[in-house]
Amino acid sequence: MTKLVYGVGINDVDCTVTSKINAKIIVRREYANWHGMLRRCYSEEYQMTRPTYAGCTVAPEWHKFSNFKAWHNQQNYTEGLELDKDIIYPGNKVYGPDKCVYVSDELNKLLIKSTANRGKYPIGVVKHPNKGKQVKLFRSRIKMNGKYVSLGYYQTPEEAHEVYVQAKIKYIQDYYLTKETDQRIIDGLNRWIDVLRNGMYDLV
Repeated sequence: MTKLVYGVGINDVDCTVTSKINAKIIVRREYANWHGMLRRCYSEEYQMTRPTYAGCTVAPEWHKFSNFKAWHNQQNYTEGLELDKDIIYPGNKVYGPDKCVYVSDELNKLLIKSTANRGKYPIGVVKHPNKGKQVKLFRSRIKMNGKYVSLGYYQTPEEAHEVYVQAKIKYIQDYYLTKETDQRIIDGLNRWIDVLRNGMYDLV
């Protein structure tokens, strides 16, 4: 019996290697994506450095590589896209054929909450160091096109967060929804907008 991949994965497809270049094995993209998904969900070593994947699982049908490969071949995959589990359904922790989609790296990072890095303040809020002057203490900022953009300074973290939320919604609407063609992603981004509007972002 072939050894299980990360204790659950079954590689039931004969060829997972594309070619060898200068003795380096080039793995088929669909296998690399399947293997990486299993690693994120079932490798304790991996989750030690990326704890946001704790509790994530893979749907039973995707334990077999052949099933994942069949799904992969039905997608409009191009090199550089990443497998995403929660753009379509906010807060989803199960990788499966009805919950996943391939997205760009930029879109994949659009809704990262950075919980471990931002401390006790709401997302989009940074405490401004007070050097003895009467200044507004909390800065609101948003990341757009790979760069942080300041949204001003406010008296409370709640004020700063609300400004961030409105800017985030507008950014999603203006930059992503206007050019997206995949209805699954369009529906998912609209679900995320509802999450933001209802103050549920940190709960998903």
